[in-house]
Amino acid sequence: MNAGPFSERVYGDLRDLVTSRETQPGARLDPSVIAKQLNSSTTPVREALNRLVGERIVETRTSTGYHLPLIDEPALKDLIGWSNDILSLALRRITSSLAPAAELPGPSSNYPDRIAATFAAIVKASRHVEYIPAIAQANARLHAVRLGEHESFDDLDDELSGLEKAIRNDQVREVRKLVQSYHRRRQKAAAELLRRRYRAG
Repeated sequence: MNAGPFSERVYGDLRDLVTSRETQPGARLDPSVIAKQLNSSTTPVREALNRLVGERIVETRTSTGYHLPLIDEPALKDLIGWSNDILSLALRRITSSLAPAAELPGPSSNYPDRIAATFAAIVKASRHVEYIPAIAQANARLHAVRLGEHESFDDLDDELSGLEKAIRNDQVREVRKLVQSYHRRRQKAAAELLRRRYRAG
């Protein structure tokens, strides 16, 4: 077996597990239990967990090992604000085409993946290599919260379709306005989004 692809598979599966609503904030992540779930040995699981620690998706505690971080309302607001900051900086750098339509995932994708891909497309258009991993990390950390947004907002598809349309039409000013509105709306609803996150699972 080629260790590289297998390790990447374990990392991908574990990342999906800890960013889903199945894993509650604060949950302990036991490498041996996860290894059984993923049909793996513990070594690639520990390697994947350490990668996720570096990405701030998982944290370590001296006495109890790996955990999914707890999050409170101010921290969620800060994380939403950080996503907005990355995108705002990226949009300031775009001087030509914003992003080709082919970069956008389309309505068949699930909502969290669709918004993550849309934000990634904006950042990629800036051609700034540091923004790309930054938005990827922010997207991953917000994924589980976004999975429950449909319970708080009844117009997600319209909201996202409007943003995608502005991107396809190279309307940078409109995209900037919609991105700010998107994040401001979620900062206002942070307490409710957080309650839904903790009730999930």
